[in-house]
Amino acid sequence: SGEYKNANSEFTFKCQHGHIFTRFAKYFLYTPNLDFSKACNQCHSKGNEFYKKVLNFLKAKNWVLVSGEYKNSNSLCVVRCDHGHEFEISFYSLPLKTSCFECVKENNIKHYNKKIIEACKLRGWTALDTYVSHYSNVRALDSNQQIQSLSYQYLIKILNKK
Repeated sequence: SGEYKNANSEFTFKCQHGHIFTRFAKYFLYTPNLDFSKACNQCHSKGNEFYKKVLNFLKAKNWVLVSGEYKNSNSLCVVRCDHGHEFEISFYSLPLKTSCFECVKENNIKHYNKKIIEACKLRGWTALDTYVSHYSNVRALDSNQQIQSLSYQYLIKILNKK
């Protein structure tokens, strides 16, 4: 359907499997050796090598595609990592992702908590709080059983001096 006026004229088609899709006239005018079967995103994505690459990537990382229909590489999907965290990402960006943001955040917090405990032990103190941010204070019990409030930055300076 549609009337041709110029290369930016939009046309609606129905493929042999009944999927409705639109294309600009320039898609047909300027695509050499056009394979009309690849014009329908839904049909083409089923055999799309990029989509297969994404599925293999997910399988290798033990991640699960929760939702999201592949129309093109910019389509958004929801993925669940092997630790149960869900996040939204484009199909294009997915194979570039080395790890889940929540997993990285959890691992960083564990790392920072170890640093807090280590710095407090160097002073003979006991950490009472866990890491929140680089700019938050941590409470610690000093050797006189008094509660001290120390910045995370100060604790790191203690570690760097050892």
